[in-house]
Amino acid sequence: MNFTPYTNNPLVQYNHSSIPTDQAQIPSSTIADAPQVDRGFLYISNADRTKRELRAQLLSILEGLSHNAVVVVSGPTKGISDLLGAAPEGAWPFVQRLQLSNYDDEELLRILARMIRSNSMTVEGGLYGPYPRILARRVGRRREGTGFANAHGLKLEFDKVLERQATRLQKMRARDSSVEDQTPEDNCLTMVDIVGPEPEDIRSRSAAWKDLNKMAGLKNVKSVVERLVSRAKTNYYREISGMKLVETPLHRVFLGPSGTGKTTVAKLYGHILAETGLLSTRHLLTSLAGKVLIIDDAHIIHNTPREDRCVILVGYPEMMEEMFRKSNAGLRRRFPLEEAFRFADYNDQRLNEILGLKMEAEGIIATESAMEVAAEVLRRARDRPNFGNGGDVETLLNQARVRHQKRSSTASGSPANISPPKDAQGLDFDLEYSRGTRAVEKCRHLFEGLIGLDDIIHRFETCQRAAANLRLAPKDPRESIPFSYVFKESPGTGKTHTARIIGQIFYDMGFLSTSEVIECSATHLIGQYVGHTGSKVINLLEKALGKVLFIDKAYRLGSRSGEQTGSFIDEAVGELVDCMAKSRYFRKMIIVLAVYDCEMDALMRVNSGLRGRFPTEIFFPSFSRLR
Repeated sequence: MNFTPYTNNPLVQYNHSSIPTDQAQIPSSTIADAPQVDRGFLYISNADRTKRELRAQLLSILEGLSHNAVVVVSGPTKGISDLLGAAPEGAWPFVQRLQLSNYDDEELLRILARMIRSNSMTVEGGLYGPYPRILARRVGRRREGTGFANAHGLKLEFDKVLERQATRLQKMRARDSSVEDQTPEDNCLTMVDIVGPEPEDIRSRSAAWKDLNKMAGLKNVKSVVERLVSRAKTNYYREISGMKLVETPLHRVFLGPSGTGKTTVAKLYGHILAETGLLSTRHLLTSLAGKVLIIDDAHIIHNTPREDRCVILVGYPEMMEEMFRKSNAGLRRRFPLEEAFRFADYNDQRLNEILGLKMEAEGIIATESAMEVAAEVLRRARDRPNFGNGGDVETLLNQARVRHQKRSSTASGSPANISPPKDAQGLDFDLEYSRGTRAVEKCRHLFEGLIGLDDIIHRFETCQRAAANLRLAPKDPRESIPFSYVFKESPGTGKTHTARIIGQIFYDMGFLSTSEVIECSATHLIGQYVGHTGSKVINLLEKALGKVLFIDKAYRLGSRSGEQTGSFIDEAVGELVDCMAKSRYFRKMIIVLAVYDCEMDALMRVNSGLRGRFPTEIFFPSFSRLR
């Protein structure tokens, strides 16, 4: 940075990027000679953009010059205020503050007219006609946002006008070789040059749009994107007619579980906005792995159609909603959750569609029975916590490839074939795919070693036969098989062992994703303070998805040892009763309450809905013993 007296150069201008990085780079005349110089003018533009680590140094330099030179710094109001406020002594004394206002539309129009005249051009409809006014208004609409560039922004738009004109003339000469090199057209700007062409319906050529439509479901997302595409053309004609534009907020929140395509759709959404012309560039922030993203001046994120930016927030519903509850009201206004794109867990039909699309894309061919096995594997996977949706489909296909390659190489004795399977079988998708047909045979064997449980064995054999017959119908056997049980027993009658057997029985029937049993007692459901009980019950149910939840000593839920404890018990039972009816948990696990026969009535009186949730009782005779 140089300090220059008036006599040599009355104006020395520097940009924020040219500020020296250390004292050695500053000529002595800048600071050391400053007290001896009584005339000088220093101008630093965009001073607010100075790197944070250099701001203190900049302020020190300016402090040394401020008493015997004219120092001018420029930049946006907030940025300059922040910069000067960083001085150790506070905002240091600038005698004059000149506040410049943004140009209004008429001023922008006059500046545009000067640009056109300086290029020796004429305009269809006149220099101050409708089309230059449209361009001036278009630039002026950005005034309400931050970073409005006034004449600079207008210059960028005018450069685009010249590019459109050059492209038009080039195409005209390419179509007609008889057109002279220089024609009056070369100096005339048409409506299309200034305003731009009618927005193209990008749906026929956009790869992003085609990829979006190939994805299963997503009706809400597709309809919103389709409206945005149509609205671009609507606003084009409204702008030409001088009408107010239909506002098109672009910021979006994408909410949904893992593997439902949120990130993929968000990228496609951004590409479509750029192709439609609603954004000027297609740059996406695709990776922040190992980095820190800091959004400074977050107040600039307005959700208005005047901005040339789109911010997309992607996350899990519960976590995102919690974040918005704890954030300031401004963020909630700019990203209204009511307008969020919500992605739900895929149902069986959607999973099968995704499976078919992925197999077609990869050239994998499977038998019809193998496809039924794959569908059943995915259906069971849906009952697991942290189900990965599309991710689980990909995992299943990877497993099928590996098993098919291993099976093929073993049968032929040759090295594994790495080409896509053309004859995938059921055992490629599930090594135990036939366990449902053998479930009845295994049932009695599972109870081997237990005495006096013939009635119980017969009950579950009946369930297995019913499930097998219903599948042949074909009907969903889940609607006819009980998923909740009460074990009425005396101590030592084999209830815990039977609960583990039930896990295997229902796994063999294809109702559970694993034979695992989650064992707990009634105390695991009861909280220690207000609001604690509900979360404990839900956490336990989440852990037991796709498994057996065995609640031992459930009779304790019917006891009362104090007013506060009683209220916690009521809350626990009420939460359990409510959750069992929710789609998240309904028929997605086996729940067993183990109670003493004499305590049964007291337990059922705690909540009127409890008996309806556990209609199936299994009595264990006291003479049953493990060998």
